[in-house]
Formats: sequence, C-alpha cells, structure tokens
Amino acid sequence: MSKDEKLDYPAEFVAAVAAEWPPPNDKVIPGRLAEGDPKIGALLAQASEDPFTPQEVVKFLEAGQGADLLSQAQRRIRLGKLFEQWLKIVQPSTPSPRRSRRRAR
Repeated sequence: MSKDEKLDYPAEFVAAVAAEWPPPNDKVIPGRLAEGDPKIGALLAQASEDPFTPQEVVKFLEAGQGADLLSQAQRRIRLGKLFEQWLKIVQPSTPSPRRSRRRAR
C-alpha cells in the first residue's frame, strides 16, 4: 500500500473506531475514517499498546479510582481488537504481526 492510497473502511469499523474517541477528537477521527486515511492503523496501534506505568496504577488505586483504571484498560483492549480488524482490512490474507509475535515466544 502506498502512502497516498485511501482505504474503504466498512461502516461497522468506522462506527466502532469513532465511538472510542470522545470530544474534541470526535470531529477529527470520523473525518479521517471517511477519507480512508490509512494512518488510522497507527493511531489504533499506539493507543492500544500504550502501557500503564506502575506509578499510574498506584495513583489510580490510591485515589480509589480502580474502576477508572479498569475502564481505561478495557478501552485499550477494544482498541487492540480494532487494530486487528484494521490489519485485516489492509491485508486480508496476511496474518497479524501480533499473532506471529505471540507464536514465536
């Protein structure tokens, strides 16, 4: 795929990705999806793999915000699944790099 190539995202994928970004980004992400911007994949990968530091976990728990920590972790899982879907859209017959990496361990 070239840098300038646009993708035709399925409606379900567009809705799921757009739902993950609340305002003010809700105006940016749907536009990128509508334009078929392939950089959506990088955005999903980065957002899903951004780890919590031990300091962040402690801060959440000490503040009694365990539910918020859980919610953010669940969101990252959803974003990871969306990234997997994006990979299938981009290269439908190529196995996911994440899956290949897991098998190699």
